[in-house]
Amino acid sequence: MSKRISVANVSTYGSRCGIATYLEELLVWLVKEKDLRLHVCAPQEPDSLMNADIAGVTAAPCWGRTSPALADHLMPTVKDFDILHFQHEHGLFRASGAFFHALKTFKSLGKKIVITLHTVDTYGDWQNSRFTDLIKSHADVIIVHTPAAQAALATARGKAVIVRIPHGTCVNVQRGVREEGLKYLSVPEAWMGCTIGGTFGFIGPGKAIHTTLQAFADALARRLIDTSSKYVVCGNAGDAHTYRAFLRNVIEKSGCGDSIFLRDDLFVPRDKVKHVMAAFDYAILNTESWNLSASGQTHVHAAHGVPLAVARRPIYDEALQGGALPFRVARNSHDVTLSHINAIAALTGSEATRTQIRSSIQAFGKRTGWDRVAKQHAKVYHALV
Repeated sequence: MSKRISVANVSTYGSRCGIATYLEELLVWLVKEKDLRLHVCAPQEPDSLMNADIAGVTAAPCWGRTSPALADHLMPTVKDFDILHFQHEHGLFRASGAFFHALKTFKSLGKKIVITLHTVDTYGDWQNSRFTDLIKSHADVIIVHTPAAQAALATARGKAVIVRIPHGTCVNVQRGVREEGLKYLSVPEAWMGCTIGGTFGFIGPGKAIHTTLQAFADALARRLIDTSSKYVVCGNAGDAHTYRAFLRNVIEKSGCGDSIFLRDDLFVPRDKVKHVMAAFDYAILNTESWNLSASGQTHVHAAHGVPLAVARRPIYDEALQGGALPFRVARNSHDVTLSHINAIAALTGSEATRTQIRSSIQAFGKRTGWDRVAKQHAKVYHALV
């Protein structure tokens, strides 16, 4: 019989956060590994643990993102655990000195340290090198999602083992109802029979949604698509008030207010995601980022079989390997390219294109299913203890 291993995840959990969603979806499958004891140390925030209740996983809030005493806050909870697994993104651990002190403290106590890096940048410049060296020196295992991220960590100083595990995809997802999705989004009823493209997720300037809207309007102006073609942007813009106003200005200037629908006040709960996905005939993901991370949104669309076009940027490498339609973007992501316009026109006007991409991206979703990803994590834990 395998030894029972105790793992304490340090992460957001049960909150409106992409990292929290990632961990929750992983734990749903990881809890099936019977020789693991799983706990989550969540931050002390109003929405912690609001939307997560996974049988077999214990959780409690006990630390703060900016606290200089991270190790002290975690110690009473994790002192009896074999492995500390940090889900790291810079916005979670804002006091970097406290973060590295915690790693050093727990390692000196014989704890094994696993870190999943959700943001990875190229290695070798003043901005990223020292952080990468330190994290590789203090961890036992670093998990990354993409080959490019693995390459960046491979050149850094430190002895941590770098393991590449894909970002997971939900498997056996129930198909949503288009009518329910459109109703939930408050999209005009007259759009029901139209071809609808969409962008779903957090709304902010880094997502380059403005360029996608400009490309859609340009496709209309060039008569590559007709006025029965519609586009929906839905998600939560949070406090990005300036960007909200900018998107509205783009729509107003384009004259396409009858073809573009913006809903920027939604954090879509899990039970509604399937219906929102069913409302889209295709989707576009764009970005201004050059980091080497993986896109969780790619896997959401793959799980629901939504034909997808993505910008040729590193964060969408997985999507491109999975069969998403690529489009070229300008260096600054503010200039519309014909490649972007053509992608929208093809997905709008060609059912055959949508069918082929849907098939490819669904196969990609099965290859990266959480069932497989959880087993890879369990293997990492067993190799450490």
